[in-house]
Amino acid sequence: MKYLLSLALLCTLFTCAADAETKQPEAGQIVAPAPKRVTVKPGKNSIGGTGIVPGSQQTKASPKPQGDDLNGDGEPDRIEVVTTTEENDGLGFKRQLVVFTGEGADLDAWYTAEDVILSTEHGGMMGDPLESVEIEDGTIVVKHFGGSRTKWSYTHRFRWQGDDFKLISTIIENDDPCNERTKLNYELSTNLATYATTSLKCEGDEAMDLETVTVNFNANVFPPSMNGFKTGENELTADGMTEAIFF
Repeated sequence: MKYLLSLALLCTLFTCAADAETKQPEAGQIVAPAPKRVTVKPGKNSIGGTGIVPGSQQTKASPKPQGDDLNGDGEPDRIEVVTTTEENDGLGFKRQLVVFTGEGADLDAWYTAEDVILSTEHGGMMGDPLESVEIEDGTIVVKHFGGSRTKWSYTHRFRWQGDDFKLISTIIENDDPCNERTKLNYELSTNLATYATTSLKCEGDEAMDLETVTVNFNANVFPPSMNGFKTGENELTADGMTEAIFF
């Protein structure tokens, strides 16, 4: 499931003519879900992000986000996943994640992230891969699940810091039944990661865990911005890992 709304089009309120006539699709025609629209007030930063900060340059301190206040400005924030009409090479329709405050005429969509939410049919045989997008203690947590025989799941947590939402932690799991299960727990805020590989065996209808090998390592990755972060396309390797894992 994916929601994409070009930043250039984030300039209207949630207005939709209730009496507008709905066109009937022609036979075989693919019809996208109707896009939702939010307003970006002039002068507001709707993208965020300042890129990689040189080592000699310190990012300015930000108020601590907490509860539903994501950027520490004292105002509660809300999030919404927006579906677009743009297709993604057979993977359904693209989506965006919009962060806003207020409602009605006071609606302020102050941040939009593209690509972080997978497309509507990106989950393989599982269909829509989006499990949830929630605000948890001042952070945004995005969860995906999908696959066919081999199942995969992504959990990404983003926090507002340095005038942008940055990835601070991720949990990636892959489960190949009767063969192998892997789990990556990576805290980007501390650069510490744990990668566990569990050998699996099936006898009849019984599935058993055999041996689990855990590798702890440091991973020096600059926390990426939520806007432009491509879920599942970021490679991470380390000594002791059977293969590269993508977060």
